[in-house]
Amino acid sequence: MTASTRIAPVVLCLALGGSLATAQTTPRPPEPLLGRFHTWLKGGSDDLNAEASRAWGTDHERYLALEMYHGSPTGLYLGGELGHSGAGKGTTDSGNPVRDLDFWWLELNEKIAFDAHHGLTFDVGLGLALFYVEGQEVTTQGGQEFTDPLADVGLGAQVLGDFNWRRRHLLLGLDARYQQAFDVININYSNLRLGAHLGLVF
Repeated sequence: MTASTRIAPVVLCLALGGSLATAQTTPRPPEPLLGRFHTWLKGGSDDLNAEASRAWGTDHERYLALEMYHGSPTGLYLGGELGHSGAGKGTTDSGNPVRDLDFWWLELNEKIAFDAHHGLTFDVGLGLALFYVEGQEVTTQGGQEFTDPLADVGLGAQVLGDFNWRRRHLLLGLDARYQQAFDVININYSNLRLGAHLGLVF
């Protein structure tokens, strides 16, 4: 066996060993601040625009919403929200009572998270929304009550901000959202939502 044939296997082993070592020591990308996926349940107060308040006879209502987001190492998150605000009853601008009044919305949002250290983060973002309103209008004729279904649908856009405290897989925080929203007949449903949330990081 010549010297060159004895050296070749050694060079090959060294090359393979170096490649394996490089592969094993390549650092994994850092986990996003709010995890690769997070979800939370939030609730608070929904303050409707005066125009929508006159149309439905309600202004400050409690809401509940569920949010889910998927994150990237850059700190960008894409996700959505399903929310509900139930006033129960109101009064139309014509003076008729409304029963079983419900507001529903579905949002698609993008946000970016920033590290405030010690487990604290804040994020800001924007998005688009679809909303639906329904109720039963009550009228009286000849001493008898009649109910007529009411419904409205529209589109909106919102800016949002959240402040979070993370402890391992647990998230606690505060959130704020302002939404510009209009229905198909140009009633202004713009609103401000303030609340708190509790969630999990994965």
